[in-house]
Amino acid sequence: MGETTNTQKGHERSSDRDGPNHSDRIQELKEAIENQSQLGMTEQRAKQLTASHIAALDKYNTCKEHTQSIIKAIASIEGKTLGEVFERFGLASSD
Repeated sequence: MGETTNTQKGHERSSDRDGPNHSDRIQELKEAIENQSQLGMTEQRAKQLTASHIAALDKYNTCKEHTQSIIKAIASIEGKTLGEVFERFGLASSD
């Protein structure tokens, strides 16, 4: 058991051993969908929330790009390295 078996037309399917695992996962997902529905999370609301998060991330990325440009300008004007400017403002180089 546990091996795949051939079905007609050359397709493969998992053995019965894998079936309950998939069934359990499907049941978990159905329960999660039901739970979200009970909380009022419709598909439309989920799409709106996703769009809102994407818009917020876009604004964040724009701000980060502008901040990096300003830090580069400060480093250039002061003749310092980016690392020195980051340190001056208490930022990690990964920021």
